[in-house]
Parts: sequence; C-alpha cells; structure tokens
Amino acid sequence: MKSIADKCIFVSIKTISAMKRIIPLLVCLLGVVLFASSCSKDNKESTKERTFTVKVSQNNSAGVTIYGVRMFECAENGDKIGNQECGALDAGQSHTFTITNPHTVKVKLYCEYKFVLGSRSSRWIPQVFYLDSTKEYEITNEVVFAKDEP
Repeated sequence: MKSIADKCIFVSIKTISAMKRIIPLLVCLLGVVLFASSCSKDNKESTKERTFTVKVSQNNSAGVTIYGVRMFECAENGDKIGNQECGALDAGQSHTFTITNPHTVKVKLYCEYKFVLGSRSSRWIPQVFYLDSTKEYEITNEVVFAKDEP
C-alpha cells in the first residue's frame, strides 16, 4: 500500500509534466498577443476632434452681411476632399466647423455676402488656412474678397 506522501509525489510529477507542455503554449500565445498589440496603429490625432471657426467682427461699420460660408477641406496637394456650409452670420457671431476628413491639412473659405447698398455676391477669402497653425478666421471690415480661388 502506498503512503499519502508517495501519492502526493506522484501527483506532483504528473502536474509538472503537464505544465511542461502547457507553458510553451502560453508563451507562444503571449508572444502573439504582444505582437498584435504592437502592430496596432495608435493614432491619437485621428481621434482628436479638429475644428475651424469663422466669425464676423463685432465692429461691422462697413455693413457687410454674411449670408453663408462654405469651408472646403483640402489635402496637402490642394485637392478638395470635403466641404461644409453654414448659414447667415451677423456681427459678433461665429460658426465652428468640425473637420471630418483625417487627411485635411488646410481649408479654404467661400463666402456669400452683401454690403449695405450693394448686391449679393459670392467670392473667395484669398487665403489658405493651414490647420496646424490656424484654427480661426475673423471676417473684418478690411477683408478683401477675390474672384479666384486661392
């Protein structure tokens, strides 16, 4: 008859031999998980919301009425990859556009406006706004509208 100590040693030997087979599998599984997690793209910029704000100056002595602003999202090469529009903006008002395309690096603005005694017209703001340096543009009395796209 075997003693309890002999039975415990036998169970321990069986457990150790089973663990010798399981440990390499666990190590391989851990390696696959670590490799997969290191390959995932952790792009924090794409999750961060980017915005561009257009506002009309509080001092609007020239009487410019903005009937609408269209913001064009552009890629590095200048291709338009998206656009958004807002309605009328009175003096002191602003509108914040949310940049929807992660490839947008610059924006262009196209405005529909009217001076006090003038007719309604649509023109470009003759400037390109790079999102890494500009987050806001204010339409003032000094703004010059242009026929040609910047």
